[in-house]
Amino acid sequence: MRPLLVVENNKLTLSDHDFQELNEGQLTVDDLWKHGVIDYIDPMEHRETLIAQTLDLLSKDGVQYCEIEGIVAYGLPAASIPVFNCNDPIRNIGSCKMQKQAFGAPVQSEFVHHRGTYITLRTPERPMVISSALNVIPNCELLYSGQTALTAIMPVMGFNQEDGLVMSKDAIDRGLFTSLHHQCYRKVEPGYHTLVGKTVQPATFVHENEVLIYGIKEEDNERCPVVGDKFATLSGQKGVINAILPNSELPRTADGRIPDIFMNPHSFLDRLTIGLHVEGLLAKLSHHLGHAIDVTAFQSGWNLPRAREALEAHGLHGYEELFTEQGKYYGKIFCAPIFFQRLQHMAAPKCNARYEGDMDHRTM
Repeated sequence: MRPLLVVENNKLTLSDHDFQELNEGQLTVDDLWKHGVIDYIDPMEHRETLIAQTLDLLSKDGVQYCEIEGIVAYGLPAASIPVFNCNDPIRNIGSCKMQKQAFGAPVQSEFVHHRGTYITLRTPERPMVISSALNVIPNCELLYSGQTALTAIMPVMGFNQEDGLVMSKDAIDRGLFTSLHHQCYRKVEPGYHTLVGKTVQPATFVHENEVLIYGIKEEDNERCPVVGDKFATLSGQKGVINAILPNSELPRTADGRIPDIFMNPHSFLDRLTIGLHVEGLLAKLSHHLGHAIDVTAFQSGWNLPRAREALEAHGLHGYEELFTEQGKYYGKIFCAPIFFQRLQHMAAPKCNARYEGDMDHRTM
């Protein structure tokens, strides 16, 4: 079920007065539904209904509904991709899947919401460039699943081959992409069963002098990025950390900034994620202007030439002059803030080893 604006006689039933009261909080969405201004349709009705994606299409015959936000028709994961019309369609499909694998702040009541084992990002951030589709979600700025990192597209001593990433150790030590792992314990029920492995049911009343947990594993619940962890951008450009190097071994810009992430330029040849470059240019412009920039696909009209012209109009460029750790001139490198997501594919829970047992010659 999803809401749509009702259309009668090729005009919206939503008036300017209703829109004003909705912004002022005098009306709610339920009130609009009761007044017949919006309606909810299911997938079966969607197949037999003519829906206008924009207001310009209301003049067509037989139009019954209009989208509240036209880009949402592609689905929320796809609509949140910056200028996905500049990307290869396969990358957009991959980005939708990887957004579901990323972890950030799943709920606003994190410290009172216990639901078993789950992972949260310690300091999620809002992207500098954002699609208008995310504005239809209440408090969406609190539920992002990633962080913005200064990214340079260049090889680093051969470590970031193929889809590999090189990450700054100093940035990780400052808390970049640090995640928290939460786990709930349950009460041991009285009886003749063994206490080992028994756990406290949710909503259990705790009385004075009552012991609920007999023992827990004391361990650090924080996980910093390590070699083997997987990351992805909103444009579907994914990669695995191949090396984590200190700042003393990484290139730096003329003003002393050291990129947080280094990507291989060869990873763009077959994926054709031009939207990532547009996102980087506009993110740099957003940082200069001090406000977010709308990058809604099709509607915003952004592309690579226009983004480059907008950046140059403010005296900025997409490239930065980088120097090696010894101070030698490296060259002009594309360097811009890129929004990255940390995925659930981490090396720590996947590393397993045993020191005894049967041996097989096929795995020796």
